[in-house]
Amino acid sequence: MKKYFVGITTIFMILLAIPSIHVSAEDVDYSVQAIIPDNQIDKKQGYFDLKMQPKMKQRLQIKVFNSSNHEITIKQNVTYASTNKSGMIDYSNKPLKEADKSLEVPLPTIAKISDDTIKIPASSTSSVSVDIEMPEQRFDGMILGAVEFTQVSEKNTEKKESGLSIENEYSYIVGVKLSETTKKITPNLNLLDVKAGLNNYRTSVSAVLQNDQPVILDNLSVDAKVYKKGEKKVLHKAAKKRFKNGSEF
Repeated sequence: MKKYFVGITTIFMILLAIPSIHVSAEDVDYSVQAIIPDNQIDKKQGYFDLKMQPKMKQRLQIKVFNSSNHEITIKQNVTYASTNKSGMIDYSNKPLKEADKSLEVPLPTIAKISDDTIKIPASSTSSVSVDIEMPEQRFDGMILGAVEFTQVSEKNTEKKESGLSIENEYSYIVGVKLSETTKKITPNLNLLDVKAGLNNYRTSVSAVLQNDQPVILDNLSVDAKVYKKGEKKVLHKAAKKRFKNGSEF
């Protein structure tokens, strides 16, 4: 009898966690800091958690510190939130065409960054601006995304041009959460797709779940079973218990 591995892939409009300032590795040359404005809802947080209004315009400021003894180049992107196959929040830069159809207002469509790249002299600080213009129509729930900062390495650029392998890139993420009302929104889950395939060279069955509401989904549990068509015997099963803040416990 064939064995099946059940993998659960989730696609959520707004998901499990909001990042403050996050770095992928230690000993990098730079750091970032969000300048928290007056309309911050939770002033204890290091990310932007802003109360907005329809058609409201606002400029966000983020400081980038170069702690090294040489000039560095930083590239930055505005990203939207999604979920990876492990149920973890994903703020990495992705094409807008890959966004879920239920995502009515991706953050990159209303937030524009001042510069795609900046050069910061040794032991200096630069400021990056993000201009936000809210949609005309009032909405309930939230818009969630981030500003991603990545150092451009000359070594990596040379390797890309020569076709050689590329070293790891390290990124900082500053979360951006925008809301206009406090109306309670109930998550709504849809099963979009189930298909067979391979996962880490193992036969698998993957399911795509979608939350089509602009709300954070917390404490999610998934119980999946695989049957042979027309039979009731369970061939394989998998359970994910109480996803919270992007982790299983």
